[in-house]
Amino acid sequence: MHRTTKFVPLAVCLSPGNVWRFPGLCVTYGGGAFFVPYLMALFLVGIPLTILEIGFGQFFQTGDVGVFGGFHPRLRGVGLSSVACGFMLLPYYAVLIAWVFNAFFDSFSDKAPWGNPKLDGTIAVNYFINEIIGAGTLPENGTPTRVVAKNVGYSLLVWIMMYISCAVGIKASGRLTFFTMGFPIVLLFVFLGTGLTMEGSSEGVKAYIGVWDMSILR
Repeated sequence: MHRTTKFVPLAVCLSPGNVWRFPGLCVTYGGGAFFVPYLMALFLVGIPLTILEIGFGQFFQTGDVGVFGGFHPRLRGVGLSSVACGFMLLPYYAVLIAWVFNAFFDSFSDKAPWGNPKLDGTIAVNYFINEIIGAGTLPENGTPTRVVAKNVGYSLLVWIMMYISCAVGIKASGRLTFFTMGFPIVLLFVFLGTGLTMEGSSEGVKAYIGVWDMSILR
């Protein structure tokens, strides 16, 4: 456990969904059997829609509004809706990224629990919710009681970074994407190799993909 804890902040920074939630869903929903609907969704929906989206963009050489408008002028509203969804989703992810920044830099402090050999999931979750998010002082009705200065500062940093990414132009941000897409994949393989060398890793692998509870599909 002690070796595992030092990689937790890195996992947070990479992606809570990829590193934490996906394996948990696999264990909860039949182990390896979870990959059956997942791979169906990936190959029947995800990849075809991605190819379709890239193909339309390359053919029309324009954004969402122009692509749907190329089919019919009245369909421009569909493209406009997708752009609006992006604007509505952006503040949500900006806050998540601010929490990630906070968790990453806070992991270097002495009060961070990641180096505790007795660390368990409950302690880790409570620390993230109470200390990083700052929800430890919330009353039962969930009414905010204070402003977490660190999260405000990191939120400002995130918005500045997003502004700079958009201000430099599409070509520069496109080149940056090679790193922002490639480096996390490299980190995932680093986490995989590190995890497989830890004590008890075989039990984790068995719980992850070694158990196939096909009854869950019914």
